[in-house]
Amino acid sequence: MNREESGSGRKVLVINDGSLSALVASMMERERGDVIAWVPPAGSGLSEDEPGSGRSAELVREQAALLGYVQVRVVDGDPGDPGADEDVGLETTLLLVSAVADAARLGCERVVWPVVCGADLERMQRASERAMLVSRLAWLDEGAFPGALPGAGAIPGGTISGGGFEVTTPLVDLTHGQVEEMACDLDAPEGVCLGETPV
Repeated sequence: MNREESGSGRKVLVINDGSLSALVASMMERERGDVIAWVPPAGSGLSEDEPGSGRSAELVREQAALLGYVQVRVVDGDPGDPGADEDVGLETTLLLVSAVADAARLGCERVVWPVVCGADLERMQRASERAMLVSRLAWLDEGAFPGALPGAGAIPGGTISGGGFEVTTPLVDLTHGQVEEMACDLDAPEGVCLGETPV
């Protein structure tokens, strides 16, 4: 079933830096509805692309032409000092919040962050926790996400309900090898991502 056949009208924002993991996540999501590709600044905490190369946006536009993404949004910004590892966590969080803000403006029901952590349990936990906490921030403004499923938002008394809009990490517990296998299973097009697409 392709995007046209799904007929759901649901929109999802996929953080797509042109990597193989982003391509796989986008292909999985287009089966469920309309994909908006959100291209983070090269060299940022959400991008595998080299700072200043501009290759990510070019590749994602090629993907959009082949796979029918409804929109490609290229985020301008300074990726900061790529050598400053201690700032990557905060930068990643701020970029996720920015993606969520764009998702709200575009009427998306969720943000997909295609982070791959492999066997690094600590990194996996941080990524999952970061996604959950950014989702909870979004729940504070439940009316901002008309495309989300009902049930999210602040409850009188200051607690947060579950459900509704979320930032998902569908590939977080996979290795890069497993993502390559998924790309083969999905018949991912060749030459439209930063990594090598398997034959």
